[in-house]
Amino acid sequence: MEEQKRFVLLLLTLVIIILASCALLHTVMKISGSSMEPNFPDGSGLVITDIDPNDIKRGDIILYQLPQLPDNEYINRVVGLPSEIVEIDNGQILIDRELRSEPYPTFPPNYSGEWVIEENQLFVLGDNRPNSFDSHLSGPIMFEYVVGIAKLD
Repeated sequence: MEEQKRFVLLLLTLVIIILASCALLHTVMKISGSSMEPNFPDGSGLVITDIDPNDIKRGDIILYQLPQLPDNEYINRVVGLPSEIVEIDNGQILIDRELRSEPYPTFPPNYSGEWVIEENQLFVLGDNRPNSFDSHLSGPIMFEYVVGIAKLD
């Protein structure tokens, strides 16, 4: 009987440790603003998970900070990866001079530009391209400022 109590206590302790670990690895947050519309309207819930920036893929949604605005966090979609050239022209996105089609709905950008993405950087845009504070304004995001990857709650 004493052995069963110890086993149950051990099992309960393991469950608590696992749940606490999951809570530390995931953060739930609400989107504030329109930069990710139409896919994630203002007030949408997202789960933020820690991730190695080297594992981030094009199309992922990341949470990041900017060194010039350290009290804020931003959520945008990864468009450009390290060592790529991102060009925006006439509402279209080109990666390394090739037209990029995106499988999710976006509002097309109403600006133009070209950005060279360095080895330790990502280029991010909001899905609501004309109304988003993102890399077209702040420049590419350094890996060290990526907080996590976002998934719909």
